[in-house]
Amino acid sequence: GKHLYADPVVCTGRRICQLVCSFDKAGTLNPDRAVRVERYDDGRDVVIACHNCDDAPCIEVCPTEAITRDDAIRINAEECIGCGVCVNAPLRAIWLDPVLEVAIACEVCSRCVPFCPPEALQIVND
Repeated sequence: GKHLYADPVVCTGRRICQLVCSFDKAGTLNPDRAVRVERYDDGRDVVIACHNCDDAPCIEVCPTEAITRDDAIRINAEECIGCGVCVNAPLRAIWLDPVLEVAIACEVCSRCVPFCPPEALQIVND
């Protein structure tokens, strides 16, 4: 499916994408409330974003049916109970918002893409 791709060879780990994402989604500059970026032991920074899988195990495991799909995976915060079952889906691309205590994921809005200085981000279709 359509998803955010970050080239780990090009990414410099500035994490501006996280600031743009958190400001856009939560009105705050808080990386914990945005798309995740993980630094690996070899120094690579990797953006962890939902791939909108065809089989979408996160949809299957959600006990309240708060996770749905239209053009991308969507999480209805009003229906989410914050149980975290979806967080353990294979890509670990969903996490819990530490303030609202509900599941959040990249919704492929692409607002972060133009703010990436090394141009590591792009929206792709599998």
